[in-house]
Amino acid sequence: MTDSEVQGFVALDYVVFVSILLISIGIGVYQACCKPKQDTIKQYILADRKLNILPVAMSMTVSFQSSIMLLGNPAEMYVYGVPFMWQAIGLVLSNLFALCSIIPLIHPLKITSVYEG
Repeated sequence: MTDSEVQGFVALDYVVFVSILLISIGIGVYQACCKPKQDTIKQYILADRKLNILPVAMSMTVSFQSSIMLLGNPAEMYVYGVPFMWQAIGLVLSNLFALCSIIPLIHPLKITSVYEG
């Protein structure tokens, strides 16, 4: 691709970009104006422990993923090949271990973090 082929934003790009910004601003304004206020730290940080599993799972997944990992994993797989897949297998096994052994111990304690307590 030469410099003459590189294009900047076109009208559709600007529409999508501005739409995403407006949606984000709209969510913030709605939360600030229309939702009941959260008075305690428990309400603010833990949502009174009344969230469904889907938003909690989505939040944990997003916080677990990183842009460096999303950009780096394909490059690592290209450089190191199939042996790099062993990392993914180890990650799945460690998550299953945590799910079956560690989480049942910590969840009934109703603590915010493993460092609390």
